[in-house]
Amino acid sequence: MKKRSFTELEHTKTQEELEAIAKKIAVEYSESDAQFARTYFSEQYNISKDCFYKLLEYATIRNIISEEVVNNIALKASGNQRNHANGAFPVTSFLHWNEVRKERNTYIAWSLPPETVKSIAEDFENASDGISKEELVSLYGISTMVLDEVLVRAKVLSYSDERIRDFAGKFASCPQISKRQFSVMYKIPTRVIDELLKKAIVENKVEDTIVEMIYKRSLQNTNEAGAKNVKKFFTKLKKERKKYIQNN
Repeated sequence: MKKRSFTELEHTKTQEELEAIAKKIAVEYSESDAQFARTYFSEQYNISKDCFYKLLEYATIRNIISEEVVNNIALKASGNQRNHANGAFPVTSFLHWNEVRKERNTYIAWSLPPETVKSIAEDFENASDGISKEELVSLYGISTMVLDEVLVRAKVLSYSDERIRDFAGKFASCPQISKRQFSVMYKIPTRVIDELLKKAIVENKVEDTIVEMIYKRSLQNTNEAGAKNVKKFFTKLKKERKKYIQNN
């Protein structure tokens, strides 16, 4: 029998059902012994091995599981890679789960209500009044890494549509000015620049010609290996842009 793919689950399950499956498998995997890995779960749930990994990532990124479960999954994945590499440090697994955690932090920060984001940012700006960064994250029930993403989002929220269009247009038309130089000129982190450009593209705040100019600029400023990631990323952005336009 052909194993189910992640795409098939996306198309045949509701979001609630998909989240329930992802959570169940992620928790079971995190609590199981080392021998219960992808092959076991693939057979147990009639899913492909690729689907198994995507479900773990889905549960992690979308904040369906706790930090403790995420930690256990990352440790187990690293342990399995170490065993297959005769005890060598699991570099690939370590780097991969670091990236997944970053996506999780971004998802959490960008899922918060705008009012909460603004409140956190204001409290952070006034931290000199006595509250520490540690106390602030404890107060809002977030991690310091999520706080960093919240501050990025707060900065993006402070930009009007007109300012975003203007910024994206200037960025697209000045390929000779590096992103780092733009960061200095506008006094904002490069992370904020990335999110402003993403918002401009996905939410159709700029014309198609500007999108293509930003795309070509991105390709020009990377190597051959990086170009593949740029093409993949912009393909994703354009799909999100098309969906946004259809729904608005």
